[in-house]
Amino acid sequence: MRKLDDNKKSKAQLIDEINALRKKISQTNHSLRDTTHIQHNTKILEMIAIGKPASEVYDAIALMYEQRNPGMRCSMLELHGNILMHGGAPSLPSAYCEAVHGLENGPEVGSCGASTYTGIRILVEDIATDPKWEDIKQFALPHGLRSCWSEPIKNSKGLILGAFGMYHNYPALPNESELNDLKSAARLAGFVMERDHDQKHIRKLAYTDELTGLSSRAHFYLYVTDLIEVTQENNNDFCLLYLDLDNFKDINDSLGHDAGDILLKTLAKRLRESTPKNTYIARMSGDEFAIIIKNVNVKDKSHLAKISQSCLDHIAHPINILDRKITPSCSIGIACYPSDGKDLITLLKVSDISLYEAKDRGKNQYVFYKKELTQKVEYRFQIEHALKEAIEKKELSLVYQPQIDIQTGKIIGTEALSRWHHPKLGSIIPSEFIPIAERIGMIKPLTDWILQTACNQTIKWRNEGLDLRMAVNISPKHFIDNDFVPMVQRILNETGMIPSQLELEVTESTVQTDPKNLKIFQALKDLGILLAIDDFGTGYSSLASLNHLNVDSLKIDKHFIDDLLLNNKTKLLVGSMIEMGHNLDCYVLAEGVETLEQYTTLKKLRCDAIQGYLFSKPVTADIISKTPNYFKE
Repeated sequence: MRKLDDNKKSKAQLIDEINALRKKISQTNHSLRDTTHIQHNTKILEMIAIGKPASEVYDAIALMYEQRNPGMRCSMLELHGNILMHGGAPSLPSAYCEAVHGLENGPEVGSCGASTYTGIRILVEDIATDPKWEDIKQFALPHGLRSCWSEPIKNSKGLILGAFGMYHNYPALPNESELNDLKSAARLAGFVMERDHDQKHIRKLAYTDELTGLSSRAHFYLYVTDLIEVTQENNNDFCLLYLDLDNFKDINDSLGHDAGDILLKTLAKRLRESTPKNTYIARMSGDEFAIIIKNVNVKDKSHLAKISQSCLDHIAHPINILDRKITPSCSIGIACYPSDGKDLITLLKVSDISLYEAKDRGKNQYVFYKKELTQKVEYRFQIEHALKEAIEKKELSLVYQPQIDIQTGKIIGTEALSRWHHPKLGSIIPSEFIPIAERIGMIKPLTDWILQTACNQTIKWRNEGLDLRMAVNISPKHFIDNDFVPMVQRILNETGMIPSQLELEVTESTVQTDPKNLKIFQALKDLGILLAIDDFGTGYSSLASLNHLNVDSLKIDKHFIDDLLLNNKTKLLVGSMIEMGHNLDCYVLAEGVETLEQYTTLKKLRCDAIQGYLFSKPVTADIISKTPNYFKE
């Protein structure tokens, strides 16, 4: 009996041990379950940290909670406006995901549609009988989906971003653990979804031009880089139209930046209207835009020419801005891939070269890129660099063309003319390098050097017994420079030049009734300097300028002198200019006199002085010193 009792006791003990082991196993499984969950959480956080796509993170979250709850299937829907969009659901049938993708949310649009609409948790025990699923249960039941619990996904401000859903293949409501998982899953998904929305918003700001709504420069770079890869694979062509608004700075300066913004927005709208549908357009900066035309035959430029002309025509329609009627225009440079460039940087470079050429030809037109344009730009760059260096090192020289009193034949003055000879580029004429000096901001030091040299030469001639007046051409740029008059005053003081022996020549384009110009003219006159209008008769403001300015002399343009003996009307016109000049107490000089007949005729018309090849070409200073004082007929 004792042995039997011992056996029974051993059995009871065994049962207790088994129960204890089961409890321990249960606790161990729970611990392992939590450990696995922590590991999955860590993995998800790593995915977020390294910037994995939101859809991949959504799938990882769904799989994590599915592993915690065997038999459960999870999904995430994003709310775009009031439209439900598929976010992630790795275990749900694709047919079901496609069916609910794009549904409008509402109180009776399933569990997720209702939770995003109401902002509260929706627990549906049986999809087959719940009224919220009445209209869409046909999408769920064929796939074995019988219950659905949905928690709204919210951002840190409480705004609803979407919904996290948990599905079972049998009717059920969640227990406490499942309910906690539902809430924690929605919170985690909310963090990911909010971060994704913020990143998308940042990308939109970076890739969209805020003013016009067009693509930004940053997006243009990405778009064209991707397009080149695709085009290479498919052996296709595309073209880049680089567009710039003409004279946009004038609009900003005269009407203000608000008016400029209105014009830019109008321009963007007109570009959309004037180009084919789905054309890519980006605002590159300021008033510059880029247009991509895909799938074109670059050998047949007629299609591109038609699009470019359409842009020019649409943009040229008048627009009223701040009660001002403006007729805008633009210039377009065109580059084709791959014939003109096989990478983004090259395409931008050559399209910009073409655009510059369109501007150079008079604006309001388009220009296709040619290799000759690059050579032209490279030469321009080379000459700009060389000129800057030559001016800084004072490597230019001056020659002087005598001015002759027409009655006495005496040399009464000279005109200083700059010359530049480069060891590699050769001789560059003033009409070419003076505009370059203006463009690169070197006209001030160039003029400073010319005035210094010319005035010093005048003093030297005076010491040699030659009492000559010195004429120097002045760039229109100086009449918007407040430092110009002080510079002239300084040079007069430094050289000891008599102000009345210095004559500054300005073209008629400079002589306007602008108060700023008048102020500088008067300041120069106050210094005692003589002022002359150069190329008189070629401008449109001759009479108006004479009415407002105290001018000392007029220089009749060579164009009239060339025609003097060929056209009686020209002769009458020159005579009228001379008479008008005298009536205004102006000294009148004729430029470009090359024949004795011209000289004789001008003398009869009572012109005061002549300048031209009949007497002398521009010569060096030492030749002037040796020239006889009288002109022999």
